[in-house]
Amino acid sequence: RIKTIGKSVVKVSHAVTREELYQLALFYGDMPAAPPTPEMIRNIFEEIENTRTMGIWLASKYVLEHRYKAAKDMFEKLLQLSPNDVEIMSLYANVYSVEGKLIEAENRLNNVLILNPNYPLALYFLGYVYNAKGDYEKAINMYETALKYFSENEKMEKADAYQNLGCSLWEVNRREEAIE
Repeated sequence: RIKTIGKSVVKVSHAVTREELYQLALFYGDMPAAPPTPEMIRNIFEEIENTRTMGIWLASKYVLEHRYKAAKDMFEKLLQLSPNDVEIMSLYANVYSVEGKLIEAENRLNNVLILNPNYPLALYFLGYVYNAKGDYEKAINMYETALKYFSENEKMEKADAYQNLGCSLWEVNRREEAIE
C-alpha cells in the first residue's frame, strides 16, 4: 500500500492507524509537533521573565560603570522581546537623562506616557528631566502626579519623589511647601 502524507509518499505494509499516520507526518515534517503543555508554557514565561530581570540588572550595572552605550544596547534587546514594556522604556530613557541628553530622554518618556499616562516611574523621571532643564513648575507637576500613582509598597520611590519635589519647590521660592 502507498499512503500520501502531505507532500510525502510512504509505502506501508498494513492498514495504518491514526497514531501511526501522525507519527509519520511528524517524521516527514508535514505536521506540527503536539501543542505545548501548560507546564511548558509556564516555563517559557519564567524564562522570559528571568531574561528581562537579568537584562535590567545588567543594564543598571553598565550605567553605574558609565558604560551607557552597553546599557542602551541591553535595553534595545529587551525591547525587542517586549516592545511596549513601559518599565524598560522608562529605564532606557533614563540612561539618556544620566548622559545629559535631556531632550532625547524627554521624548522617550513622553512616548511611555502615551502608552500609560499614569505610569509613575516615567512621571518621576520626566520630573527629573524638567528639573535638570530648569523648568521647575513642570517638574513639580510631574513629581506630584507620580506620587499619586506610586503604590504604597514603593516607599523608596515615593521618598525620592518627595525629596525631588521639595528641591523643585525650593527653586521656585515655595519654601514653606518644600519644608512640609
